[in-house]
Amino acid sequence: MNADADTGSLATFPGRDGLGLVYRSIGEGRPFVLLHGFTSSGLQFLQHGLADALAGRGYRVIAPDLRGHGDSPRPHDPAAYPPDVLADDGLALIDFLQLRDYDLGGYSLGGRIVLRMLARGARPAHAIIGGQGLTRSAGRPAVPAGTAARWVSGRSARRPGRRRLARRAGRYARTRRPRCRRT
Repeated sequence: MNADADTGSLATFPGRDGLGLVYRSIGEGRPFVLLHGFTSSGLQFLQHGLADALAGRGYRVIAPDLRGHGDSPRPHDPAAYPPDVLADDGLALIDFLQLRDYDLGGYSLGGRIVLRMLARGARPAHAIIGGQGLTRSAGRPAVPAGTAARWVSGRSARRPGRRRLARRAGRYARTRRPRCRRT
């Protein structure tokens, strides 16, 4: 971890329900929205050098702290966490910043959110899903190995249609429901 890393400019945006959520921004150029993993924050991309590397290549890196993570509020009311609220918050950030030509990436939980955002209408020029974003669904690979990398790079001759991608995202979400124990 780089303790001297630039932590970017801190700002807020209204989430799906108006909750003031935090995002950090670093660099100038083409917007690249990066979504962090579970129990992390947008600061992870800045502290570990990824945001600096992307900013050095001409990107404006936008790294929100998801609801309940990092410097964003942590509502205790379960009603503040309806299904797809994190994807809706991501879409609210894109709308708030008025992004039309942007790239979108996510790691782990962030990868799952990217899938849901795509299924709900996000239209980035490129999407990157890392970590646990595309693994297994019902015991089978969600997509053949290397397919996601070809989609992102634009080298794939056959990109999945919107409906097909939405079905895959929905199937993934149904098989990855968190299991909670009551105490």
